[in-house]
Amino acid sequence: SPGHGDTGSTGCARRATPRTCFRDPANRPAGLSRSRSAARGAPGQINDKFNFLLPGLSVIDLGCAPGGWLQIASEKVSSIIGNEKVIGVDILKTDDIAGCKSIIGDINDKAVGDHLIELLGQKPDVVLSDMAANTTGHRQTDQLNTILISVKAYKVSEVNKNTETVLRGNVLCLI
Repeated sequence: SPGHGDTGSTGCARRATPRTCFRDPANRPAGLSRSRSAARGAPGQINDKFNFLLPGLSVIDLGCAPGGWLQIASEKVSSIIGNEKVIGVDILKTDDIAGCKSIIGDINDKAVGDHLIELLGQKPDVVLSDMAANTTGHRQTDQLNTILISVKAYKVSEVNKNTETVLRGNVLCLI
């Protein structure tokens, strides 16, 4: 029938039932056009609602590739080159983003967590996490692995002094 398989100028297939195609600039949510990833929309919207990324705060982004969260955090906390307040880590390489530093590493390695805090120069005010465990197809195992990753993000924000654990700042995990 007419229209089926026709990709039009945007590359999106036209169908009898409407669907959203984000390759079409008219359908993109606000703020996505200049970002590194679709993830930019989520933290931007969450921050607009809860206002947790403020100028001067320090941020660690766990699972930072491709850099959408780094980009928005850098803008919101006014991080600048030479005095980076936003540090990211991922097992994948992340492109350089002005006002941010990123390293390749596994957050399960304690030395990586220590190195992040060393680069930042202090414990973070905000920990962002968009990490995801590899799925196994076994629902209970996948749920447990997701919980363990969230706990790991929380532990990055802890400060241990004389056996007392004190949370400094905010932890945001997207699951």
